[in-house]
Amino acid sequence: MFISNNPFLFFESLLEPNGYNKCKNLSISNLEESVKSYLESVDYEKGEVKFWHLDHHPDTGEPFTDITTFNFDEEFPNKIVSEKAKIKTQIDELVTEINKKGKNHTEFLKSQINHTNFLLDKLSEQYNFRNRTYL
Repeated sequence: MFISNNPFLFFESLLEPNGYNKCKNLSISNLEESVKSYLESVDYEKGEVKFWHLDHHPDTGEPFTDITTFNFDEEFPNKIVSEKAKIKTQIDELVTEINKKGKNHTEFLKSQINHTNFLLDKLSEQYNFRNRTYL
């Protein structure tokens, strides 16, 4: 769903009908699969996954297990920051490729800025992103 040469695909997918819920369910499903043998509970409606986590005591180094709770709503801002960083990296790589071909990257960058502004406007209408510190 979110893998493509289009650096904006993640954010565009959030604009689809039920985009946020699709993202939440995919994230929970992926986490559920990765911790399945340590899984305690999954609640797709609340967006929570509880699983056993092995850690080490910071002072003694002794291992201990503890329940960790993943909450999608709390982690969503981190996902936004991560996807935003991916966009920057992908655009940098595309500009490098354009430059290697001896072409001017100015028009490409203008189109990326226009598309970014369009997405931010649409996302802010739907999710009120403009008032969030992670953008």
